[in-house]
Amino acid sequence: KRLAAAAADVSLLGASGVLQQIAVLVSDASLGVSQRAVGFFVACAASAGALRAVLDHAPSRTALLAPCAAAAADPAGGVPALALRTLALFGEIAAIGDAQCAMCEESGALDLALAAWRGSDELVRLNALEVFALLARVPRGLHWLEAHGVVDGLLAQARGAEADGDAPMAEVQRPSVYHCLAELLEAGGDAAADKALSTGGLLGPLWRQLEPAGGGARDAALAAVRGP
Repeated sequence: KRLAAAAADVSLLGASGVLQQIAVLVSDASLGVSQRAVGFFVACAASAGALRAVLDHAPSRTALLAPCAAAAADPAGGVPALALRTLALFGEIAAIGDAQCAMCEESGALDLALAAWRGSDELVRLNALEVFALLARVPRGLHWLEAHGVVDGLLAQARGAEADGDAPMAEVQRPSVYHCLAELLEAGGDAAADKALSTGGLLGPLWRQLEPAGGGARDAALAAVRGP
């Protein structure tokens, strides 16, 4: 991770071909290898300058975003597991700070989160919810979620307004929805709370989840009402 700490070191790795190889390993068949590669890029992102050096290195950027590009080229094919790894990586990076989030947005990686969220695969939607919860931790990410209709969509799902999809899977998603809303409320402060509880109609669903028969989302619902 030491070589990931400075932009000059990252540029050196790029010039030697090592950076591109690490980018390829994010999609490695071995989960352990992939996780090590992901850890390297998350370490790079601790410095906005080092992350910029990664994304400015075209071969490495292309290798990192290749699974996302493949998914975008074939929307009917859904979002494959390798693309979900990339999506999770950029979610972690975006949560570090506004500068990092801006670079993730600029790269186009976050567009895949919207495609996953709007798709019909309920398990893939769970992955998108995890990324949204990460994005909500920084102001720019929160703004991105609001601008792309995600906040309103989450509030609608919490109210049970979405009748589509498999009901058992919708129940599985509910804790993740409330967890994501908890992150949104904590990051957004009073303004977010006012929107969620008044115009968003979140109070009723939260109350129902806190009742003894509320189901498996009570922990996440409690997190949502805890407040910043």
